[in-house]
Amino acid sequence: MGMFERPPVLGQCPEVGASGVILGGGLGWLSGLHAASCDNLLSARVVAADGRVLTADSERNPDLFWALRGAGANFGVTTSFECRLHPIGPVTGGDIHYSVRDARVVLRFFRELMDDAPDAFQATLNLTPGERGVFVSLCHAGSETEAEQTLRSLRAIAPPTKEFVKRQEFAALAERPAATNPANTPPPQFRGIQTVYRDRLSDDLIDVIVDRFGQASLETIMGISHYMHGQVCRVAPSATAFPLRQAGGLNVRLTYTWNDLATGQRLTEWADESLRLLRPSGDERIYANFQTYEARSGAAAVYSVNFSRLAGIKYKYDRENFFRRNSNIPPTGNARAGSKL
Repeated sequence: MGMFERPPVLGQCPEVGASGVILGGGLGWLSGLHAASCDNLLSARVVAADGRVLTADSERNPDLFWALRGAGANFGVTTSFECRLHPIGPVTGGDIHYSVRDARVVLRFFRELMDDAPDAFQATLNLTPGERGVFVSLCHAGSETEAEQTLRSLRAIAPPTKEFVKRQEFAALAERPAATNPANTPPPQFRGIQTVYRDRLSDDLIDVIVDRFGQASLETIMGISHYMHGQVCRVAPSATAFPLRQAGGLNVRLTYTWNDLATGQRLTEWADESLRLLRPSGDERIYANFQTYEARSGAAAVYSVNFSRLAGIKYKYDRENFFRRNSNIPPTGNARAGSKL
């Protein structure tokens, strides 16, 4: 078999390396079917802060193995991975575009679609003020008949303006660049990305998204990424260090590009104000692989219910906090607390 007939469970952007995706959790096209990237890690070799080379798996250094799956950057340099692979046949994938004026309707339907989505289906939604309009990027890894039923639903939301969906090998979809720039345009000099985690695509959140989208310029994209459902949500939040397992959770994404200082300042001001309005009141949770700001509670916002246990494991493996250029977990407690399984 070719490598993409039994692919690893990785992210949706081919430019992103496997190691960072796995160590931070890892959400992508196959998360509904096969959970997060870190859930498919079988073992890893790690160079610890004291220079030791350690193997981490379910039997050897199991506390470190637990921590690597979601908070790995805090505990050493991971030099090799052994991951579980999954057979996969052709998938139905591509984009369906709608008019900008249908943004609110599409957002509400997208929520309903994803809330009832089969495990084999994953999609992101992008809102662009330009000619691409509002579009859904999708991957359906089920049968062609099941995929066609989902496509009929998507075509019934509003009249599609364009459609680029086909049956294809998973490799073709997995290798497709992220939709950040219109085709046939020179790459920008600078790109900014900001994200917010929300536990639900509520009507109030949709109102904020549509309002900020109405004030966006051509250099921007607003999106909904990593809508949580399926197998990734059937894993307990404390089973690994990656805690974001709530069905219906999602990341609101702001992407913007510029070539000159004045444009960059204008777009950054728009994004900062959007981020302020999009953040949930009293909920600081952040997805480690999508972190673009630091919460008041620091790394506790990233690791949530697992933060205290991670601090104990940090004390055991990196007592001096040598590995600190990350969502840093200060070492506290003692080795016994860190080793508890």
